[in-house]
Amino acid sequence: MKRTLFTKILAAQAILIILILSAYYSFTVRELKNAFISSSKASIENLLHALAPQTAVLLETGGTKELTTLCSAFTRSSKYRLTVIDPRGVVLVDTENEVSGMGNHIGRPEVQEALTNTTGFSMRFSSTAHEDFLYGAAVLKSNGRHIGFLRVSAHLKDIKTFLATFNLRMLQLAIFLFLGAIVFAFIATRRFSRPISELVSATKSVSEGNLQLHVSIEGSSEMNELSLSFNNMVERLRALIAETELQKNEILAILGSMSESLAVFDENGVAKLSNTSFNTVFNVDKTEGRHYWELIRDRVVSEFIENAIRGKSSSTDEFTLKSRNYVASASYITQKNECVFILTDVTTLKNLEAIKKDLVTNVSHELRTPLTAIKGYAETLAEVTDKKHAQYCRIIIQHTDRLISIVKDILTLSNLESPSGGLEISDLSVKSLIDNAAAALEYRIKESGLEINISVDPALTVKGDAFKLEQVLINLLDNAVKYTEKGTVSLRAEKKDGTAVIEVSDTGIGIPAEHIDRIFERFYVVNKSRSRESGGTGLGLSIVKHIVQLHGGSIRVASSPGAGTVFTVELPA
Repeated sequence: MKRTLFTKILAAQAILIILILSAYYSFTVRELKNAFISSSKASIENLLHALAPQTAVLLETGGTKELTTLCSAFTRSSKYRLTVIDPRGVVLVDTENEVSGMGNHIGRPEVQEALTNTTGFSMRFSSTAHEDFLYGAAVLKSNGRHIGFLRVSAHLKDIKTFLATFNLRMLQLAIFLFLGAIVFAFIATRRFSRPISELVSATKSVSEGNLQLHVSIEGSSEMNELSLSFNNMVERLRALIAETELQKNEILAILGSMSESLAVFDENGVAKLSNTSFNTVFNVDKTEGRHYWELIRDRVVSEFIENAIRGKSSSTDEFTLKSRNYVASASYITQKNECVFILTDVTTLKNLEAIKKDLVTNVSHELRTPLTAIKGYAETLAEVTDKKHAQYCRIIIQHTDRLISIVKDILTLSNLESPSGGLEISDLSVKSLIDNAAAALEYRIKESGLEINISVDPALTVKGDAFKLEQVLINLLDNAVKYTEKGTVSLRAEKKDGTAVIEVSDTGIGIPAEHIDRIFERFYVVNKSRSRESGGTGLGLSIVKHIVQLHGGSIRVASSPGAGTVFTVELPA
C-alpha cells in the first residue's frame, strides 16, 4: 500500500510540475523571442535612419569604393552586416560576402516591403551565410529619386545562445522540483500510510470477528475523526451482532419448542434449518447441508417437497407416517429462494373427529326410534282424547317432528362430511333437476300465492349426484317460498366460462347485512321466531354448502332487507 500511495502522490506532483513548467517555458520563450526581435528591429531601424543619408550621397556620386570603406568600418565596430543594393536589385556592397557570388535581391521580402513602406523587415535563414538573420531594408533617395537600398542584417545566434542557457536552467529547475517531489511524496507517504495501514489492519481484524478492537490514531484532525468514526462503527456493529444473536437464539428457542415439525430448504433442496420436532419425526441428528431426500425417507413426502421447490409454489396435503396422521404445508419464498416445510400432527384431532362423528351418528340413530314412538303415541292419544287434551298432543307432535327433522339433518351432514360424501356421480340435466325441485314444492308455491319463473338452458348439464343436487335446489327454493309473502320466486340457469351458474332469487323480506356472513353456519337462524313456526332446523343452508363443495362448486348470497335474496350456485359443467 505504501508503494501505491507513494507512486500516486509522486505521479500527481510530477504531472503538476510538468504542466506548470511547460506553460511557463512556452510563455517565457515566446516573450523572450518577441522582446529580442523587437529590440533588434528598433536598433536596425535606428541604424537605417542614421546611415541612409550618408549612404545615399556616396551612392549618388558613384563612390563604390567609399561605400565599401564606410560599410566595412561600421561592421568592424558593430555586430551588424551591411548590404547596399541598386534599384534593380544588384548587390553593390556586402560586408561579409563577395558581391559577385550573390544573386539579385530585388525579390527579397524586406526589399519589397521597403518599396511599399520605405522600411521593411524580414527574418529568415540565409543561404549565403548559412545562418538565421533579421533583415531590415530602407529605400535610398536623392532629390526625390529612388537610387537604391540599404540593408542591415543582425545575427540571431545570440538569442539561440540565450535560449540554450535558459533551457539548461529550466532543466535544472525541473530536476530540482522533481527531487523535491520525491522527498515530499516519501514524507507524505510515511505520514499517511501508517494510520491508513492501521485502519486496514483493524478492518481485516474486524472482518475476522474481532469486535473488541479499538483504534487510536494520532495525526491530523481528519485522521482522528476517521479513527473515531471507525470505533463508533465497530461499537455499533458489536451491538447489532449481539442483538441479532439474541434474536436468533430466541427464534431457535421458539422453533425448538414448537410441536410442529419445521425445516427450511434452499432452491437445491439442501436443508438450512430444522427444529427438534422435525429431527424426532424423521429420526435424524444433523440436517444442515443435507438434501431433503437424505432426511425424509418417505417417497410421498419427498415428492411433495420436490414439487414445491421445482414449481416454486405453495401447497398443503395430508400424510400418514408411522401410523400417525399429519397435515403438511410447503411454502416457497421467492424473495429468498427457500422452501419452508411444516408438518403438523393431527392424529388426536382425527381421532376426536372420528369419535364425534360416531357419537353423532349413534345418538341420531338411537333418537329416531323413541322419537318415532313418541310421535305415534301422541297421534293415537290425539284421536281418542277430548278436544281440550288433543291440543297438547298436537304440540307434542309438532315438537317431535322438529326433533325428527333435526336428527335427519344431522345424519345428512355427518354423511356429507365423510371423505367421499356418499356421492353417486352421473351426467345430469340441470333443467330436469330444477323441474323436479319445482314440482316437489308446487303445492306450497300455489298455496302461498306466489308466481314462479323458470329460465334454463335445456342443453346445460353437470356431473353430480342427482338426489343431493335436487336437495340443494329444494332447500333454496323452500327458503325462498318461506320468506316471501308476495311476489315472485325465480330459478335461472346458464353456462358461463365452462361453469353451470344456477340462481334462486325471490322478492321476499331479505337478509340484514350483519347476518349474511353467518347464514351457512350450523343452527344459525336469522329470524328465529319465523323459522320455529315453519319447522326450520337451522341446518338447511349448511347442508346446501356441503353438497355444493363436494361437487367442486361454490355458493354465494346477495341480499338486503326488503329487496329480496339471490343465492348463486356455481358447478363445473
